Amino acid sequence: MKPTDLQIGNWVLIDNTPRQVVQLTKSKVGYHTEPRECRMHYARYKDVEPIQITKEILKGNGFDEMWDGEALIYREELGSIRITKMAISPYCRIELFINHNALVILENKVEGVRCLHTLQKMMRMFGFIKQIEL
Repeated sequence: MKPTDLQIGNWVLIDNTPRQVVQLTKSKVGYHTEPRECRMHYARYKDVEPIQITKEILKGNGFDEMWDGEALIYREELGSIRITKMAISPYCRIELFINHNALVILENKVEGVRCLHTLQKMMRMFGFIKQIEL
C-alpha cells in the first residue's frame, strides 16, 4: 500500500490481524494492538494489506440485504450507500446516493474497490456519519 491509500481510522491487515490506522508517516503506519493502548506500533507500508469487503462486515455495521442478498444497503439521513454483486467475486459495485441522486459509482475496474479502506474513504469524503467497526 501507499501512504496516499490510507487515512486515520482505516482498517487494514498487519500480520494478518485487523488493525485500525491511528498514525501515518512517510514510511510507516502507526497502530495499537489493544484498545486504548498508549504504546504505538509501526508497520511499513509494504507490510500492510487491505481488508476485503464482505457481507459479514457490512451486515455487522448496519447494512441491510436487498434483492435476495445480491446487494447490501446502508441508509442514514444524508443518503445511502448500496453495494451490489457481493456474492460474485471479484465483481463489486459501490453506489453512493445523496438525496436519492446517484453521486458516485465505483466498480471493480477501479483498483481497490473491494477494499474496506476505499469504502471508509468514500463515506468520510461525502459526509456519512457511520464509522465502520470490526
